[in-house]
Amino acid sequence: MIDEINLKPYYDLTGGNIVGKSANNEKAANAACGFMLNSFLSNICDVVHILLVNNISADFLREIIKEVILALQEIGYQVICVTSDNNSLNGKAMSLFSSPNKLRILYPHPAHPKRPLFFIFDPVHIFKCIRNNWINKKNVGQNMYFHDFDDHSVTRTACFKTIKSIRSLEEGQLLKYAYGISVKAVCSISIERQNVMFVIQIFNDHVFEGLRKAGEQTNEMHCSETADFIEIVMKWWKAMNVKIYSK
Repeated sequence: MIDEINLKPYYDLTGGNIVGKSANNEKAANAACGFMLNSFLSNICDVVHILLVNNISADFLREIIKEVILALQEIGYQVICVTSDNNSLNGKAMSLFSSPNKLRILYPHPAHPKRPLFFIFDPVHIFKCIRNNWINKKNVGQNMYFHDFDDHSVTRTACFKTIKSIRSLEEGQLLKYAYGISVKAVCSISIERQNVMFVIQIFNDHVFEGLRKAGEQTNEMHCSETADFIEIVMKWWKAMNVKIYSK
């Protein structure tokens, strides 16, 4: 798994050594790329490499990914998949493993070309992006539009403002339709939007069932359609988040 964190670029003197320089140029690092190992068949989960970089290029990242994979193979691990967020740089770096360069889910393995190397986007990141894109909508109802699965010519509306309104109406009440939704889930600051727990407060079984009931008893718009949208995302999330393949 590949992930990165932004850093404040500066140099420091530690133990007689100057630290903070990026690995790809002479500038101070403004990001740290982390490479993590997560086993399919055991509980092994560890950081295997951290690289300080400044405005890293896809070519440089591709070489680092290759080096990390080969190093893990040499010590006995079988690397079968690379996972990252859907940053365009990560996708471009992985596309360089094929000729012609193309973003896809399957590439020749750097250690054994006849073996597959899979590439997938991190489901947790996609899950957060769905909520964050929805909450960032600037239209009146913070509406997200989606096609009806049975009739693709029909466009349906998921209204985030409806969730906010129902939560506000029920604040302080014992029985709630919008059960479990905190203020931070609907009005979160930038750093809180990276917390998947607030996303789960929106996309859960209690909320879409509650919205359907609320739609029958209130005048809030798009309750049923919003509930359907949440249910669709929930089905995808449950499929992606399953830990036992036989489920």
